[in-house]
Amino acid sequence: MMAMGTMQREIYDAFIEAGVSESKARAAAEVITEYRKADEVATKVDIAELRSDFAELKSEFAELKSDFAELKSEFAELKTEFAELKTEFAELKSEFKVEMANLETRLTRFIIVTNGIVIGLVVGLIKII
Repeated sequence: MMAMGTMQREIYDAFIEAGVSESKARAAAEVITEYRKADEVATKVDIAELRSDFAELKSEFAELKSDFAELKSEFAELKTEFAELKTEFAELKSEFKVEMANLETRLTRFIIVTNGIVIGLVVGLIKII
């Protein structure tokens, strides 16, 4: 006599209580239990669906991989452009400093010349008066 699982034993006991012979109760319990187990096993159709789903996922993953490579390339381009802009900004900053120094020199000369003219005019006016 084979060992029965809990579910199989309950089915067997139910058939016995219903008046079914021991051999038929055992056979029916085994069939029902096996049918229940078969319900948990994947069929060829289930496996084919899983393969199809896996192929779809594989395709989507390939697309994502391609998109990621494209984004990586775009990021590298942006990084290069940013470095170029940083260099250009440094050059503009340097040029601005030179221009500001030149402007400061010209303004200083203008102020000195203007002050010299004003002082000369004031001295000239004082001599006249």
